[in-house]
Amino acid sequence: MRDRWNEQSKGLHQGDTPILSGGLKITPWTVPARDAQLAELMRLSAEKICWAYQIPLQLLGLGGAPFSSTESLLRFWLSTGLSFALNHVEQSFDLLFDLEGEPSEYTEFSTEGLLRVDPKDRIEMLARGVQSGIYSPNEARAAEDLSAVPFGNEVRVQAQNVPLSAAAAIPTAPAMPAAPAAADYRDAVQRDVEALRARARSGQLSAPELSNEPVIRKTKANGLQRGELR
Repeated sequence: MRDRWNEQSKGLHQGDTPILSGGLKITPWTVPARDAQLAELMRLSAEKICWAYQIPLQLLGLGGAPFSSTESLLRFWLSTGLSFALNHVEQSFDLLFDLEGEPSEYTEFSTEGLLRVDPKDRIEMLARGVQSGIYSPNEARAAEDLSAVPFGNEVRVQAQNVPLSAAAAIPTAPAMPAAPAAADYRDAVQRDVEALRARARSGQLSAPELSNEPVIRKTKANGLQRGELR
Protein backbone atom coordinates (compact mmCIF):
# COMPACT_ATOMS: atom_id res chain seq x y z
CA MET A 1 0.00 0.00 0.00
CA ARG A 2 2.89 2.35 0.77
CA ASP A 3 4.51 1.68 -2.62
CA ARG A 4 1.18 2.18 -4.37
CA TRP A 5 0.64 5.49 -2.56
CA ASN A 6 4.15 6.73 -3.44
CA GLU A 7 3.64 5.76 -7.06
CA GLN A 8 0.36 7.67 -7.34
CA SER A 9 1.41 10.70 -5.29
CA LYS A 10 4.51 11.59 -7.32
CA GLY A 11 2.53 14.04 -9.41
CA LEU A 12 0.64 15.80 -6.62
CA HIS A 13 2.04 19.19 -7.65
CA GLN A 14 1.54 18.45 -11.36
CA GLY A 15 -2.26 18.09 -11.44
CA ASP A 16 -2.56 14.35 -10.70
CA THR A 17 -4.73 13.06 -7.82
CA PRO A 18 -4.07 9.77 -6.00
CA ILE A 19 -7.01 7.36 -5.69
CA LEU A 20 -7.86 6.44 -2.13
CA SER A 21 -9.32 3.04 -1.37
CA GLY A 22 -9.96 0.81 1.62
CA GLY A 23 -12.28 3.28 3.31
CA LEU A 24 -9.78 6.20 3.22
CA LYS A 25 -11.10 9.66 2.46
CA ILE A 26 -9.73 13.19 2.18
CA THR A 27 -10.51 15.53 5.07
CA PRO A 28 -9.82 19.22 4.23
CA TRP A 29 -7.88 21.18 6.81
CA THR A 30 -9.87 24.30 7.48
CA VAL A 31 -9.19 27.11 9.91
CA PRO A 32 -12.19 28.28 11.92
CA ALA A 33 -13.18 31.91 11.56
CA ARG A 34 -12.31 32.55 15.18
CA ASP A 35 -8.79 31.22 14.76
CA ALA A 36 -8.36 33.22 11.54
CA GLN A 37 -9.40 36.40 13.35
CA LEU A 38 -6.95 35.62 16.16
CA ALA A 39 -4.09 35.13 13.66
CA GLU A 40 -4.97 38.44 12.01
CA LEU A 41 -4.97 40.23 15.38
CA MET A 42 -1.58 38.74 16.24
CA ARG A 43 -0.18 39.93 12.91
CA LEU A 44 -1.53 43.44 13.48
CA SER A 45 -0.05 43.48 16.98
CA ALA A 46 3.36 42.49 15.61
CA GLU A 47 3.15 45.26 13.00
CA LYS A 48 2.27 47.82 15.69
CA ILE A 49 5.30 46.76 17.73
CA CYS A 50 7.55 47.08 14.67
CA TRP A 51 6.19 50.55 13.96
CA ALA A 52 6.78 51.62 17.57
CA TYR A 53 10.42 50.48 17.57
CA GLN A 54 11.07 51.45 13.92
CA ILE A 55 11.83 47.88 12.82
CA PRO A 56 11.22 47.09 9.14
CA LEU A 57 8.49 44.53 8.65
CA GLN A 58 10.68 42.67 6.16
CA LEU A 59 13.12 41.69 8.92
CA LEU A 60 10.40 39.67 10.67
CA GLY A 61 8.74 38.37 7.53
CA LEU A 62 5.57 40.42 7.99
CA GLY A 63 5.40 41.66 4.42
CA GLY A 64 5.89 45.19 3.21
CA ALA A 65 7.48 46.56 0.06
CA PRO A 66 10.58 44.55 -0.92
CA PHE A 67 14.02 46.18 -0.90
CA SER A 68 16.50 45.89 -3.73
CA SER A 69 19.08 44.15 -1.51
CA THR A 70 19.64 43.03 2.06
CA GLU A 71 22.16 45.83 2.54
CA SER A 72 19.52 48.41 1.61
CA LEU A 73 17.15 46.87 4.15
CA LEU A 74 19.74 46.97 6.94
CA ARG A 75 20.79 50.49 6.00
CA PHE A 76 17.16 51.61 6.25
CA TRP A 77 16.85 49.95 9.66
CA LEU A 78 20.10 51.56 10.81
CA SER A 79 18.98 55.04 9.75
CA THR A 80 15.55 54.76 11.40
CA GLY A 81 15.20 52.66 14.52
CA LEU A 82 18.50 50.94 15.26
CA SER A 83 20.60 54.11 15.39
CA PHE A 84 18.17 55.62 17.92
CA ALA A 85 18.62 52.61 20.22
CA LEU A 86 22.40 52.55 19.73
CA ASN A 87 22.71 56.22 20.69
CA HIS A 88 20.94 55.59 23.99
CA VAL A 89 23.18 52.61 24.75
CA GLU A 90 26.29 54.65 23.91
CA GLN A 91 25.22 57.47 26.21
CA SER A 92 24.53 54.94 28.98
CA PHE A 93 28.09 53.62 28.68
CA ASP A 94 29.42 57.19 28.84
CA LEU A 95 27.53 57.78 32.10
CA LEU A 96 28.53 54.39 33.54
CA PHE A 97 32.26 54.92 32.98
CA ASP A 98 32.13 58.68 33.65
CA LEU A 99 33.53 59.61 30.25
CA GLU A 100 34.03 63.24 29.32
CA GLY A 101 32.09 62.89 26.08
CA GLU A 102 32.81 64.11 22.60
CA PRO A 103 35.33 64.77 21.19
CA SER A 104 37.82 63.38 23.72
CA GLU A 105 36.12 60.41 25.44
CA TYR A 106 32.91 58.82 24.24
CA THR A 107 31.46 55.47 23.21
CA GLU A 108 30.57 54.72 19.61
CA PHE A 109 29.55 51.36 18.19
CA SER A 110 30.80 50.22 14.80
CA THR A 111 27.96 49.25 12.48
CA GLU A 112 30.11 48.29 9.51
CA GLY A 113 29.45 44.60 10.16
CA LEU A 114 25.74 45.09 9.45
CA LEU A 115 26.48 46.58 6.03
CA ARG A 116 28.97 43.93 4.91
CA VAL A 117 26.35 41.86 3.16
CA ASP A 118 26.86 42.42 -0.56
CA PRO A 119 30.57 41.92 -1.44
CA LYS A 120 30.20 43.48 -4.89
CA ASP A 121 28.85 46.80 -3.57
CA ARG A 122 31.40 46.81 -0.75
CA ILE A 123 34.39 46.31 -3.05
CA GLU A 124 33.13 48.97 -5.47
CA MET A 125 32.75 51.44 -2.59
CA LEU A 126 36.30 50.79 -1.37
CA ALA A 127 37.73 51.01 -4.91
CA ARG A 128 36.07 54.37 -5.50
CA GLY A 129 37.29 55.58 -2.10
CA VAL A 130 40.89 54.70 -2.98
CA GLN A 131 40.67 56.28 -6.45
CA SER A 132 39.14 59.47 -5.02
CA GLY A 133 41.86 59.86 -2.39
CA ILE A 134 39.57 59.16 0.58
CA TYR A 135 41.21 55.89 1.66
CA SER A 136 44.72 54.60 1.25
CA PRO A 137 45.15 51.09 -0.21
CA ASN A 138 46.09 49.71 3.21
CA GLU A 139 43.00 51.27 4.83
CA ALA A 140 40.81 49.62 2.21
CA ARG A 141 42.59 46.30 2.75
CA ALA A 142 42.18 46.62 6.52
CA ALA A 143 38.42 47.02 6.03
CA GLU A 144 38.46 43.58 4.38
CA ASP A 145 40.72 42.05 7.08
CA LEU A 146 43.66 41.86 4.68
CA SER A 147 47.30 42.47 5.53
CA ALA A 148 49.04 45.71 4.60
CA VAL A 149 51.22 45.98 1.51
CA PRO A 150 54.45 47.98 1.06
CA PHE A 151 53.96 51.62 0.07
CA GLY A 152 50.22 51.29 0.66
CA ASN A 153 49.85 53.87 3.43
CA GLU A 154 49.93 56.88 1.12
CA VAL A 155 46.70 58.31 -0.25
CA ARG A 156 46.59 58.44 -4.06
CA VAL A 157 44.72 60.65 -6.50
CA GLN A 158 44.38 60.45 -10.24
CA ALA A 159 46.62 62.69 -12.36
CA GLN A 160 43.78 64.29 -14.33
CA ASN A 161 42.17 65.70 -11.18
CA VAL A 162 43.83 69.10 -10.73
CA PRO A 163 42.57 72.25 -8.98
CA LEU A 164 41.12 75.02 -11.09
CA SER A 165 43.96 77.35 -10.08
CA ALA A 166 46.48 75.03 -11.73
CA ALA A 167 44.48 74.46 -14.90
CA ALA A 168 45.77 77.68 -16.52
CA ALA A 169 49.40 76.61 -16.05
CA ILE A 170 48.98 73.40 -18.05
CA PRO A 171 50.69 73.89 -21.44
CA THR A 172 48.58 73.26 -24.47
CA ALA A 173 49.69 70.86 -27.16
CA PRO A 174 51.32 72.58 -30.15
CA ALA A 175 49.20 72.64 -33.27
CA MET A 176 50.51 70.57 -36.15
CA PRO A 177 51.07 72.58 -39.35
CA ALA A 178 48.61 71.64 -42.00
CA ALA A 179 50.02 70.30 -45.25
CA PRO A 180 49.36 72.51 -48.27
CA ALA A 181 46.48 71.14 -50.25
CA ALA A 182 47.23 70.45 -53.89
CA ALA A 183 44.95 71.97 -56.44
CA ASP A 184 44.66 68.62 -58.16
CA TYR A 185 46.58 65.42 -58.72
CA ARG A 186 48.52 66.84 -61.67
CA ASP A 187 49.94 69.68 -59.56
CA ALA A 188 51.05 67.24 -56.88
CA VAL A 189 52.86 65.06 -59.43
CA GLN A 190 54.52 68.11 -60.99
CA ARG A 191 55.86 69.18 -57.57
CA ASP A 192 57.31 65.70 -56.99
CA VAL A 193 59.02 65.74 -60.38
CA GLU A 194 60.55 69.16 -59.73
CA ALA A 195 61.79 68.00 -56.34
CA LEU A 196 63.49 64.97 -57.93
CA ARG A 197 65.13 67.19 -60.56
CA ALA A 198 66.43 69.52 -57.88
CA ARG A 199 67.95 66.60 -55.96
CA ALA A 200 69.58 65.30 -59.16
CA ARG A 201 71.12 68.69 -59.90
CA SER A 202 72.48 68.97 -56.38
CA GLY A 203 74.10 65.52 -56.55
CA GLN A 204 71.80 63.85 -54.02
CA LEU A 205 70.22 61.62 -56.68
CA SER A 206 72.34 59.49 -59.03
CA ALA A 207 71.64 59.70 -62.72
CA PRO A 208 70.26 56.60 -64.43
CA GLU A 209 73.23 56.42 -66.89
CA LEU A 210 75.63 55.84 -64.00
CA SER A 211 73.83 52.63 -63.01
CA ASN A 212 74.37 49.24 -64.66
CA GLU A 213 70.85 48.05 -63.86
CA PRO A 214 68.14 48.43 -66.48
CA VAL A 215 65.32 50.85 -65.84
CA ILE A 216 61.97 49.10 -65.39
CA ARG A 217 58.97 51.09 -66.55
CA LYS A 218 55.30 50.25 -66.04
CA THR A 219 52.85 51.05 -68.81
CA LYS A 220 49.15 50.49 -69.13
CA ALA A 221 49.55 48.38 -72.27
CA ASN A 222 52.05 45.72 -71.27
CA GLY A 223 52.43 46.13 -67.48
CA LEU A 224 56.08 45.77 -66.45
CA GLN A 225 58.70 45.67 -69.17
CA ARG A 226 62.43 46.31 -69.38
CA GLY A 227 63.51 49.53 -70.92
CA GLU A 228 66.77 50.32 -72.61
CA LEU A 229 69.82 51.55 -70.79
CA ARG A 230 70.36 55.27 -70.91
